[in-house]
Amino acid sequence: MKQDNEIHGIQKSFAQTIWEKLRSMRFILLILFWMIGWTTFSLELPVAVADHSSPPKVPFRVHDFDIPENPLGESIQFGENLVMETPTFAKPYVGNGLKCRNCHLEGGIVPNAMPYIGLSGLFPTYRPRAAQVITLQERINGCFMRSLNGKPLPLDSPEMTGIVAYITWLSQEIPVGAEVEGRGTKKLASPKHKPDPERGRKLFSEKCSYCHGAEGEGSKNPDGSYLFPPLWGDDSFNIAAGMARLNTATAFIKHNMPFGQGGSLTDQEAYDIASFFTTQPRPDFPEKSQDWPKGGKPADARY
Repeated sequence: MKQDNEIHGIQKSFAQTIWEKLRSMRFILLILFWMIGWTTFSLELPVAVADHSSPPKVPFRVHDFDIPENPLGESIQFGENLVMETPTFAKPYVGNGLKCRNCHLEGGIVPNAMPYIGLSGLFPTYRPRAAQVITLQERINGCFMRSLNGKPLPLDSPEMTGIVAYITWLSQEIPVGAEVEGRGTKKLASPKHKPDPERGRKLFSEKCSYCHGAEGEGSKNPDGSYLFPPLWGDDSFNIAAGMARLNTATAFIKHNMPFGQGGSLTDQEAYDIASFFTTQPRPDFPEKSQDWPKGGKPADARY
């Protein structure tokens, strides 16, 4: 009987030990399952992701930055001088009487007049006309070859470095890739009536000829430089320039012309004037056949 009690005691002790171990294991398993479950749940929680599908928009603002008094400042100042008086500071590369500021008004600081502010942060970028990614330097040379009907600047030239330095200086504090209000020319809606060059001719005579001349020849200073640029003829932009396109010219006219009276014309009047002067004789662009090699040429291109 005593032996039976001892056996029973041993079994009971053994059972308690097993139970304690199982209880400990169950606790551990519960912890593990809890951790695994929480991790899985955590992984499945929605995560907030920044939306980069559209660039940030920032208001147009011309900052009152001081040009630094050092070699960089000298390059910035040279770039500004070049933009303001291009035939004087980049004569070997200019093929007509225009200046950068004729399109980029006041040196690129006027909204809806092709401003430079924020431009440096938009390059490199894909350009459909070239069907490839281009740099800011390549874009600048496009202007020299088309709007100025000239030759490309060497990429390592003081002229190119100066223009890039000036644009970058104007673009300070603008986030990379930001959409600056007033960038470009702010295209207009399609006209209600087909643009009419004959109406445009009359409007040009009334609204534009005082500055640009009856035959679009421009107005000159006593030293022979242009006070107001020619809009067609041998001394104007060539057929592949942006301003030779109807929509670009219309938007520029609407927002900026007549000079000092931007916004005074109706959309239809701007379309009519643009349809007149963009179709007048102007220099050709020998390399125009290389534009839009993958198709997609805009309907308002003049070639």
